[in-house]
Amino acid sequence: MAELFLIEYKGHRREYCTNTYHHKLARNVAVITETDNGENLGFVLHRWNKDKPPRQKGAPRKILRSATDVELQKHKDFRPREIAAKAQARVVAKRLGLTMKLSDVEIQFDGTKMTFFYTADGRVDFRAMVKELAGHFHTWIEMRQISPRDESRRFGDCGMCGGEVCCRRANMKSIQIATQDARDQDLQMNMSKLTGLCGKLRCCLSFEKKQYLDIKKMFPGRGSRVETPVGQGVVERVDVLAEEAIVRFEDGTRHRVGPDQIRRAPRNNAQSSSSQSSSNANSANKGHSDSKNDSKSATGIIKDSQPEGDQAKGPVIIPAPSSASSQENPSPSN
Repeated sequence: MAELFLIEYKGHRREYCTNTYHHKLARNVAVITETDNGENLGFVLHRWNKDKPPRQKGAPRKILRSATDVELQKHKDFRPREIAAKAQARVVAKRLGLTMKLSDVEIQFDGTKMTFFYTADGRVDFRAMVKELAGHFHTWIEMRQISPRDESRRFGDCGMCGGEVCCRRANMKSIQIATQDARDQDLQMNMSKLTGLCGKLRCCLSFEKKQYLDIKKMFPGRGSRVETPVGQGVVERVDVLAEEAIVRFEDGTRHRVGPDQIRRAPRNNAQSSSSQSSSNANSANKGHSDSKNDSKSATGIIKDSQPEGDQAKGPVIIPAPSSASSQENPSPSN
């Protein structure tokens, strides 16, 4: 089986290619690879040493040959042409009223295709733009929409940590990042600090999420009543970096406790017995109310209001009218 090499093209675009012709390749060596309709120039990053093939869409392309000095100079001469093509495309897009942002232009090594990379919020009808650009540059025009993360990956820059942006240093395409990742790490929901250069959530939010969740599982949740060697208290928060829980006691003091010195406090027996007595009292009141309703339906209406005077009398019972008394006397016959 032919060796696999990771080749990097312009814009930090990487792809594994096979060394079918067994060329002697080293790191940072320029090579010519095949494409769907021509050739392209890239640089060797490293060789794939694992038995399992890498995850990649489609079959790997072939490495045709090593690039010569003339071909390298030709590749460098494309840079001014790409800058001029991007400026021309922006003028055309503005004249046609297209809501899109042109990010970069890439000319294929053999000059048969020119790719325009752009970002947009929705779908863009660029058929008129492609027709005008093809007539101006006399080559195949391809419009490719990319995401804000892909745009940051193409250009690269320094992040808030001072290092290179994560999306350029590592393959972050398959990782989903949400605001819940920031909540799990007890970070303030300040979007100006949680977003990167691309305007999306920073990729590094997913790096330590698993460690935070694993350490938090070692302690009771926030607000839980626990027992410690110092006494009973309430968990205020968990210091993940120190792997300690901060417990607040009734006198207002706080102590740091490790996972082997903390456990949930047992439920108070007096509290459980009082809740049971309250439950029994509610059941008794309900039974008394039911019997009271039964007596009301059988004997009549019971008035609980007491009459005025020095001595209170019992409740006054008004008998319910019988069916015989409720009938009216028949009128006398004439």
